[in-house]
Amino acid sequence: MGSHDTKGDAAVKHELGFCGQRVRAFAKINLGLDIAGRRQDGYHEITSVFQCIDVHDLLTFFCHGGHRAGVGPRISVDHPRVPGGESNLVVRALRALGLGRGIHVILRKNIPVGAGLGGGSADAAATLAHLRPFAAPAHGPCPMQLARQLGADIPFFLRGGTVLVRGIGDELEVLPSSAAHDVLIATPPIHADTAEVYGAYARAPGQYRSAMYMDRVLAGLKEKRLQEAMGEVSNHLRAPAEDRYPGLKDFSDMVARTLGRPVHMTGSGSSYFALYTDRERLLSDWKRLRWHLLRARGRLLVASFRAGAGWSRDGEDDL
Repeated sequence: MGSHDTKGDAAVKHELGFCGQRVRAFAKINLGLDIAGRRQDGYHEITSVFQCIDVHDLLTFFCHGGHRAGVGPRISVDHPRVPGGESNLVVRALRALGLGRGIHVILRKNIPVGAGLGGGSADAAATLAHLRPFAAPAHGPCPMQLARQLGADIPFFLRGGTVLVRGIGDELEVLPSSAAHDVLIATPPIHADTAEVYGAYARAPGQYRSAMYMDRVLAGLKEKRLQEAMGEVSNHLRAPAEDRYPGLKDFSDMVARTLGRPVHMTGSGSSYFALYTDRERLLSDWKRLRWHLLRARGRLLVASFRAGAGWSRDGEDDL
């Protein structure tokens, strides 16, 4: 990392410029998910609407030992299922920016892990966006280019809001912000592995193939009747996820039965959500469902749609 050795370069700026700063990384839900087919490289082509929500992780960045320190980036995470070291997307984002030595990141997880809410991708996007001004000069690509190199979902979290996503998740069409909705999110104590769920779909695509529904979501957004439109929408990964992890079907049936309304799976699972425009109804349903979630050792979150970016500095609403 020779570019870190000159006084006044980006390394010195990052040593002085962000120590102790905190950044929020926001989650997402999928408003429907269609799989159009599989590419030759093995990736699946999807069409989905990603909606940013205000549930967030919190990242705090520290500098220890100066930019000349030989210790690589370190990350401390308060969740046992989130890896530390080089496999963590935050560490990979730091490497992509040419940053690392002397940096310590403390990551407080609030977004459920392995739940289809995009927490790992959100954390990486927040790191890219927040630390891009401090990147080493030789690392020139803009954050969106770096995001595409790191992971298919990461570009969305740089933009946030409501976005039509195509391809492998990296083709984005920003949509007008939808009407305000609240979301009740129920997550079982089941970690759904994205690769395993896609693998289950790939092994029996004929079994899981169904009609394409995203046009209904788009019409619902345009006509301000999203909650009604979602009653007609599916997630093509839901059936393979529930087959791969049988406990998911029992869990989703319990949630739907308790709420008395349809629930939708986000991403490849394992979280399910219901949309609300009536806050009092949401709070009433939350009270009824929380006892079931306690017995099931799951989590129950209340969230709202977020129109702003998928990240912000702590204390700021939007960037």
